[in-house]
Amino acid sequence: MDFGTIKDIFASHLVESHVSDDESGKNLYKQFIKLISENEVLKSQFIVYKNIENKHFDSEVMASDYLKENISVLKKYSKEEIEKENSKLVKLLESNGVQPSPGSYRSLHNSIHTLITEEKTASNINKLHESFTMVKDWLLVEKEEEKSDYVKEGVNPKKFLEIVLEKYNKKYSELSEDEKEAFKVLREGDESSIESLMSRLVRENISIINEHLKSYGDNLGVKEKLLEAKDVIYEMVDNNEGYSDNIFKLLELKNNLSNDT
Repeated sequence: MDFGTIKDIFASHLVESHVSDDESGKNLYKQFIKLISENEVLKSQFIVYKNIENKHFDSEVMASDYLKENISVLKKYSKEEIEKENSKLVKLLESNGVQPSPGSYRSLHNSIHTLITEEKTASNINKLHESFTMVKDWLLVEKEEEKSDYVKEGVNPKKFLEIVLEKYNKKYSELSEDEKEAFKVLREGDESSIESLMSRLVRENISIINEHLKSYGDNLGVKEKLLEAKDVIYEMVDNNEGYSDNIFKLLELKNNLSNDT
């Protein structure tokens, strides 16, 4: 299996973890990065595939030269070496219960793999030419510049957004009005609106807790838990990072407190 396809499978599981409560994808991706950092063949492939996926040229000559330079970096490794090291990544996936799907192949990745593993012969000259042309044409396609930590990690942010929206749309009809509002504010990303929502949720939770303290003040066990909840809220106020996590924690707390009335 080509490196690009394998890389995308790991990246897909990382993205899944960012939009769910399952940490397994993040842990799997950490293992992927660790293996790459310790393996020169895999590290070189990671850099070359990322270079080609993200680069753009207006000039066909410059695109061809750039492609040749990247392919030459990997030509020092034999086809057997590359496939042997790639198989370690496949085994890592399988050991974590992930079966690579043939349907996840991309023609770009297949073409890069052909260029780095196939030696030029009379029988495969057409295949090599087609692969070179395909990758060169890709380099001539203008890409939108993405400023994202996902790009640094080799993750396509557009793919991330697609998965987020798909999961969001499935769950949207089940959300409360408060949750819908929170998603809307966070999605728009306006800092003042996010801070305003956070402040409002803090006030609402503190108000509900104070009402409960009046009602259950004689119950020391309940009173202790309510005061602990209050401390947690104040800690969130002091924490200027992780707004999105804190907002949903406050929403959950508000729902739990309201259901106890």
